[in-house]
Amino acid sequence: MEKIPAHIRIYFEIDGMLVDQQYDIDIDSELGGMVPNVGDRIVYPGVSQGLDRYDPHNREVYEVTQRYFLLGNPAYKQGERDIQESPAWLVLVVQPRQGREEERSLFHAAG
Repeated sequence: MEKIPAHIRIYFEIDGMLVDQQYDIDIDSELGGMVPNVGDRIVYPGVSQGLDRYDPHNREVYEVTQRYFLLGNPAYKQGERDIQESPAWLVLVVQPRQGREEERSLFHAAG
């Protein structure tokens, strides 16, 4: 069975540049072990305080446009220095958009 990176990092593409959103998703606990593919959509769980979380206009949907696998490295020694292990990451480049009226039932299901 193939081992997948434990975490996903979200990037936006803004004016042709990839911008790290400092938003990480745990594959197991937040995505049920599934890895999103290009074309998939992710409903962002957050809503600004005081807004109706079931109103599609208050929700954000991320459409996956690209995937990058950043390979990890095992720990090793470089001369006198101990180099720590670096984990593998999956970067999803997404296009954020506002929720749509026809998606209203999704936001009720997501809570």
